[in-house]
This record gives sequence, structure tokens and C-alpha cells, in this order.
Amino acid sequence: RGFARRAGSGNGGGGGKKAGQKVQTLRPVTVKQLRDCCSSADSADETFMVSGTELANVVIIGKVVQLVEQSTVIKIVLDDGTGKIETKFWLDSNDAGDQAQGAVEDPHGPSSRAEWREGKYIKIFGHLRVMNGDKHIVAFTIKPVTDMNELTFHLLDTVFTHLYLTRKHQGAAQVTPGQKRVMGPNAGMGAPAMGAQHDYSGLGGMSPCQKAAFEVFHEPQALNADAGLSFDQLKQKLGNRFTPDDLKQAVEDLQNDGHIYTTVDDNHFKGTGM
Repeated sequence: RGFARRAGSGNGGGGGKKAGQKVQTLRPVTVKQLRDCCSSADSADETFMVSGTELANVVIIGKVVQLVEQSTVIKIVLDDGTGKIETKFWLDSNDAGDQAQGAVEDPHGPSSRAEWREGKYIKIFGHLRVMNGDKHIVAFTIKPVTDMNELTFHLLDTVFTHLYLTRKHQGAAQVTPGQKRVMGPNAGMGAPAMGAQHDYSGLGGMSPCQKAAFEVFHEPQALNADAGLSFDQLKQKLGNRFTPDDLKQAVEDLQNDGHIYTTVDDNHFKGTGM
């Protein structure tokens, strides 16, 4: 019910467009991708491009950092480690009535929505929209994340999809290790083998502190650890090469650029392979 109603809302809810039709795909994305994507100004319906491909439906996972529930809409600020974005989930006027009549429980009903609280991770399916220059997501489905492996899989899926689409638009040109934002020696295949050597020369835009932290987070031992590395472990590995303030800034920059993400808490980080 929720998917059909919300997915069809907005401009042009009718069926078959011809050439130039927006393809109804579901794309795994990060907040940074949504924040950086461009839109078509000459289209009556908002059109966004990510990785050179038109964006339709999106799926994103992150932590709820703010939630405000009103009579007709729930506004959620989501943080996925690459940035923050607002999500709007519009409520049915008869949600309470469904529960009172003893009908099958609505997956977006009051009891389900109780799981969407601050500090919890959720999975959002929706559309990207812009109002007054600010991008936000209009959600048609929201689910609580019960297994943190979902977060890891989502990030890997996002990387794989980005590489697949960009290579496709480049005419299947081979992207070699050492080019910026490439996921190890075998893109999409998880952590590198023990002892594998990497060339990070394509990340030359980083400061020495950022590059050193990047390399530590992308060591095989760190990538294979479920919790990644803590900030204290990072300091220990780098010794006195950098001040704690410089390391904190480097970690924040790596997060914002999508190179690392938080795991068990806000003090543990793991490399994305990007």
C-alpha cells in the first residue's frame, strides 16, 4: 500500500513516457552522491544525474540524528558518514483508523515508526527532490536496520554500482589501481588479500595526514576487522607523526569524502575501499 501510493505521487504519476522516459530503477547511494549530483533545469520533472546516469528511486542507509513527527509528516535527518540529508515521510490520514479496526498492521504504523528513533540506523527507499535549493528525500518506505552487515553491504553495493556505471559510460575502459576512488585491485570483491600492495598515487589531492590515515584504514587487517579501527588505534599506528587535532580533521575529511565510515560507534572507522 505504502509503495504504490507514494511511488506514484508527484508530477507525471501516469504510465508510459516514450523516449527520454525516466527509468524506474532503484539505486543504492550515499548522501555525498545526492549532495553532489546535478539536476536538469529545463525539465518540468526534476531529473538528477549520479555516476552519469539518471536517478529515479534511491535506497540509502544511515543513522537518525534528528526526528520530528507532525500530524501529516515525519521529518528525519539522516547521517550516513558521508553527510546529512533530510527525509520527509508523509503520513496517511487514516493510519490510526487502520490500527483501531484491527486490520493487518501497517509496516509504517505507529508501532513500526517507534523504531525510527534517534541513534538508530534505518534504511530509506524514496525519491530525491529539491525545494528552495535544498535537496531532500521523499520516502515511500522506511525500515529499521537490524543487522549492521546491511550497512557494509550497502556501501559496497554503492561503490560497485558507481564503478559499473562510470565504466559503462567510458566505453568499458579499464580503471587500474592507483586511479582515484578505485576499490582495491579487484573492484567490488571486498577486502584485499593479505600482503597485497597498493598504489595510492591517484589520491594525490590528500594532505600527508589524510593519506597516512587512509592507508592505515585500508590495511588488510583493518578492512577484515568487523569494527575497523578506533581513533586511538589510528593514533597508536601513526605514532607522533601528526597531532591529535590534525588526525581528527583528517578522519572527518575522509568521512566526508566517502573513504571511511563509522561502525560500532562514532569512534570506530572502517575503509570503504574508495
